[in-house]
Amino acid sequence: MISLISGSIINIESNTVTIVQSGVGYQCYTPQTNQYKKDQQITFHTHMHWNQDQGPSLFGFQTQLEKQTFMLIISCSGIGPKRGLSILEQVTPNSFLQSVVENDTKALSNLNGIGIKKAEQLCLSLQSKAKKLVDKHPSLQNGSLGVWKDVEETLSTLNYSPQEIKQVSSQLKKETTSQPAFDLVLRKALTLLAQR
Repeated sequence: MISLISGSIINIESNTVTIVQSGVGYQCYTPQTNQYKKDQQITFHTHMHWNQDQGPSLFGFQTQLEKQTFMLIISCSGIGPKRGLSILEQVTPNSFLQSVVENDTKALSNLNGIGIKKAEQLCLSLQSKAKKLVDKHPSLQNGSLGVWKDVEETLSTLNYSPQEIKQVSSQLKKETTSQPAFDLVLRKALTLLAQR
């Protein structure tokens, strides 16, 4: 089982990147391919999914949390890997977990490809698992989930796209180790977005 790949990106398509490692090219499905550049060095936490008709597909994620959230999503009956990837295109793992833990079916139903019935199913099926995942990641506890969600909702009201919000949130979460403050995170996010 391939669980981690580090290498250089040689090709980028709409929903895949190809990474060369030791002379072998691995095509990985991944959210937000527009954040990558050719020849960029990257490390992906990977999951190999087997489809009876199409065979194996490799999915790659920048963080262990993103991979774990993807695995959580596709463990829900009726949610396949392509839809799981679509969800992570639209929201960060933090926001998704927050919505599930708080049974926020309205937020989930606003995602493309997820109606109210599927949102209810996600909450019902994944709530206890999502709580366990949050417990494993201290950075998601002590109210920080709510801070990130509030920042993302504020940016959305300022007409930034889901892709822009997800990219800047992911970047800031990597840089933030302590309990984040809403106003500080929002200022940093707006500064980064202004530079794009």
